[in-house]
Amino acid sequence: MKAAEQALSLITIQYKAGTVSYLNVIVAQATALSNEITAVAILGRRMVAAALLVKALGGGWSADDLPSTSEFLEPEPPTRKDAGRSGVPPDGAGFMAR
Repeated sequence: MKAAEQALSLITIQYKAGTVSYLNVIVAQATALSNEITAVAILGRRMVAAALLVKALGGGWSADDLPSTSEFLEPEPPTRKDAGRSGVPPDGAGFMAR
């Protein structure tokens, strides 16, 4: 979504400079809007899935326990403890030399 918005901004500047036609601007706008609609739909499905999971596990939550919109839109960066989850030791130990 961010890439489409950046492309739209760039193409709009190019249009104002006279280097591209307005058709390019319209295509970039349509792409950005399509990406935004998809992002909103995904967010809605994630929220529904979270509510259904809580219900399936027995409920017991309140609206105060729900994550904020920004927590849904901005994924958490990987932490150091997640770094070794690939099954590969961080120092490469355990691999046979060829």
